Amino acid sequence: MHERSLIGAAVDRRFGAHRRLQAQLAAQLPDTARAIARSYAAGLPFGTACRRAADSLDDPAASILRTAGLEAERGRVPADTLVALAYAPGGGLIRGAIAVNAELGGDLVRALEALAEGLDDRERLRGEIAVATAQARFASRVVPAVPLLALGLLGAISPAAVLPLLTTTPGRLLVVVSALLDLAAILLLRGIARGVQR
Repeated sequence: MHERSLIGAAVDRRFGAHRRLQAQLAAQLPDTARAIARSYAAGLPFGTACRRAADSLDDPAASILRTAGLEAERGRVPADTLVALAYAPGGGLIRGAIAVNAELGGDLVRALEALAEGLDDRERLRGEIAVATAQARFASRVVPAVPLLALGLLGAISPAAVLPLLTTTPGRLLVVVSALLDLAAILLLRGIARGVQR
């Protein structure tokens, strides 16, 4: 049993680290698109543009662009060198813009700048949603504790008042109904928070 809990903890750490890295990369995507656009606008070939763009960014985006630059210089298709960007929400859009430009032409600089604006808006909206759902998330954590705290406080003030709740049929029924209502409130609050985040 202990070994299973250690494995579970290791998996949780790995997925937690992956989610943090993904969130960090997602936050860097607007700057990544702008950095590639600036370097590309200077007339640099794609590989050099990626490596130059990496110099103005932090990891993980910088590492991805450096690797992409090296792979592009070895002859790999530009969009294929940026596969790692697609692991973050919105990264596939940057790859797609580069792939469309390679196949059909067009103004890649303008497309990447427009994407950067859109990704900035998306990150801003994500922050606003987090603020809007903070109350529902807080309530879903507090609601389960309120009945237990009330029962504990009542037991501390008047132990005789708690005894009927635990020893009589109507008292037990009242505790069960209270627990079910509490569970329903938690589910509703979590549903509200999830619904707003979609």
